[in-house]
Amino acid sequence: MEYALKSAGASYDKSLTPSGNSGRAIDELADKGTPPVILIDEYDDPVACALKNPDVAEKIRDALAPVYKQMKDRSGKMAAPHAAASRPNASGVPFATKCRALREI
Repeated sequence: MEYALKSAGASYDKSLTPSGNSGRAIDELADKGTPPVILIDEYDDPVACALKNPDVAEKIRDALAPVYKQMKDRSGKMAAPHAAASRPNASGVPFATKCRALREI
């Protein structure tokens, strides 16, 4: 995560949670005039892969929820990808992310 945020021009604070760093990065990039585009592909895959182990699935869901909340709370600060902009989803927030890395939880 640190490399990805720094590569995008945002800072990374080791004392913050992943969701805290995500929210901070969105704020920083939007404040610099470069609102981020966040693509989420198969957002439910980490939980779906753990359905045979409800405790793990719950831990993954609990880890993802704060990250998604940061994005939802800042949806007005993010840019929409051109393809998704013409197809609003149920929440009206045109963004998405891939989180296979959370399988290690």
